[in-house]
Amino acid sequence: MLKRTTYRSARLSKRHSQPMTDLTRKSDETFTFIGEGFVDANAIPFYDAQALRDIPAFARHYIQQENPLYNYYTKIDGDSFFKETLRLNAIQHNLPHTENDNILVTAGASNAFSSLCYALCDEGDVILALSPSYILFANAPEAYGAELQLVESQKSARKFTVSSEKLEQQINANLEAGKTVKAVLIINPTNIDGQYWTEGEIDEIAIVVERYGLSVIEDRVYDQLQFDLSTGKPTFFANNKRIQNNVITIDSVSKRYGATQWRIGWVYGPKNIIAAAQKYVMQSVWSPSNAYQKAAAIMMAAQLPEKIINEHCHDVALSAQLVSAQGHSHEMHAYFTELNKSYKRRRDLCLLIVNGRQKYEQMTLSNKNLTSAQSLLNNYKDDLARFSISTYGLQNFETPILPNAAMFLLLALKKCTVCKCKLDEKSADLILARLMYKDANVVMLPHTELTLPEGGQHYFRMEYGVPLEQLLQGLSNLQKFMQEWCALPRDHQAKRIDKLLAEMK
Repeated sequence: MLKRTTYRSARLSKRHSQPMTDLTRKSDETFTFIGEGFVDANAIPFYDAQALRDIPAFARHYIQQENPLYNYYTKIDGDSFFKETLRLNAIQHNLPHTENDNILVTAGASNAFSSLCYALCDEGDVILALSPSYILFANAPEAYGAELQLVESQKSARKFTVSSEKLEQQINANLEAGKTVKAVLIINPTNIDGQYWTEGEIDEIAIVVERYGLSVIEDRVYDQLQFDLSTGKPTFFANNKRIQNNVITIDSVSKRYGATQWRIGWVYGPKNIIAAAQKYVMQSVWSPSNAYQKAAAIMMAAQLPEKIINEHCHDVALSAQLVSAQGHSHEMHAYFTELNKSYKRRRDLCLLIVNGRQKYEQMTLSNKNLTSAQSLLNNYKDDLARFSISTYGLQNFETPILPNAAMFLLLALKKCTVCKCKLDEKSADLILARLMYKDANVVMLPHTELTLPEGGQHYFRMEYGVPLEQLLQGLSNLQKFMQEWCALPRDHQAKRIDKLLAEMK
């Protein structure tokens, strides 16, 4: 049964005077060190999640031709065409929640998660986020006196993953402390290492979820951006027979369709949770733009099989709209084909520049899906020369994981680098992140922000969906900075760090 307590405004007034949870504290540390870089228009934003391509041309044309009125509020339960498209999309992907009352339209995925925290959480409750996760989600449950706790992952040969034993241990630790665990949060695919959860991993986690009767919140914002199929077909918690009725799915058009500014998202879930979450959406944003909902519906409807429409849509007017959208099916297919090819080219180019040609060529021997080094050098010859980019690599960095989806590359600071660069082990990632911003004009998310295991390597996440000129300028700046920094005498490094920290006070 869902509880909905009247929340104490006194707690909100004390919010910033109280100790923060571990995740929000870490996020706050990141903002302390590089927050100004997030609003610096001249900085190169390697921290961002910018889609590589804009929305398909026909969707933009629809908005321009439709010339909709904006002087009214959208229906709180969403545009009827968009809702029907979402319902059929759920049927197409074999999701468990496929009725109108199972669907909530939100202002993006963050608004969706906040609405679920409103519906699920009371003071003292816990949501467990399986690493790698999205650290900024940690703020939402805190508004209701609840907490987002990270279940730490371990690195395998090709990805990070959480064991079912680790999850169960953390559930029991919370129960022994008198806390209620309400849900498990999973980003699939992740926006850290670009990997999907495997069927075997999902099966193991599902056993624990079923045993404790938990909800699963599955964020699928980066789905359909898989450009490397060498690891197999994507798998999801929502399709696991053991727990699928417990799975709540979050999604949006932001990354997949290049429509980040539209702020259009949605939730599939049990009717009682959707009804409670809708109250939050109504009080926070009411409902997103009707014009953007319709444009999103056209893009999604163009991907629906005609059979799904014929068998499951029983409204004549909506059926006509859906069939009309089918005229753009070839455009949507071409859009995703080219989009994922573009992401793969960008990934491979960054792998070549970071690792250097010699190591990259070794990588291609074990992974035939990588573009050949010579092909990349031929295609980007003039660009690499213009930005004076070396093919010897980015000094002291390596790429430990090969992403298969999304638009991020994980960079690992080589273990010897902390000693070479004379950086304090505990804050090396934060100090280096600020140095890269101040001295190389590049803003990258440091380890502190990435919800990855502590005590090992220091990681940074680089976003390669930015415009090509920005990408190459940023990599050129980083190559020059790392070469110069590591060549400095120890006392010069110490003085630079002291000055850097003094500027922050």
